[in-house]
Amino acid sequence: MKTIKKYGKPPCLFKADIAPEDFWRLAYSFREQGEWRQMSYLYFDTGETKEAAELYNHDLRLRVRVKEGRNSLEIKDYSDPTHWDVGQKISDEDLRELMQGRLPDGEARHICSVLGISGRLRCIKVAHTLRMKIWIDDGILVLDMTTWPQARYEVEYRSEQKKMPPAVYNIKASFCANPRAHDKMEELWS
Repeated sequence: MKTIKKYGKPPCLFKADIAPEDFWRLAYSFREQGEWRQMSYLYFDTGETKEAAELYNHDLRLRVRVKEGRNSLEIKDYSDPTHWDVGQKISDEDLRELMQGRLPDGEARHICSVLGISGRLRCIKVAHTLRMKIWIDDGILVLDMTTWPQARYEVEYRSEQKKMPPAVYNIKASFCANPRAHDKMEELWS
């Protein structure tokens, strides 16, 4: 079964790296509202360098998310602002085959075939994420600690509402003075 998702930017969005001590302070303050989840991401391409990475050169990313004993294969397109992704569930056997360089049947394999991706796939990076999601008003606040190999601490809020809730605005003002340069802070205030 495949799912195709198209993404645009929600009206209320911010994402920023934060200091480890701020991350743990936020996690502690929301400890009764959120629940921790662990997941791993295995990223695949035909090579680790830009020249050898055929998927990367097509603005595609291929990854497997391993979460709670389930595996999902995702291919994401970053070539335009409304990027899309396609996902499919895969078995442990499919994952073993992928680790050997063989993409399982499905939409990701079809896309690679159409684009003429000819190189053998290999795992180029593994990341582990500890995530807490907290629902605030009509949006979601996400705290992520991702290691690959160094730890990166991140806070993100997204909502379809046009106004940021006061609690989230206070978090942003207190902890997120320096958003990553490649992320655009976008909020539409009503």
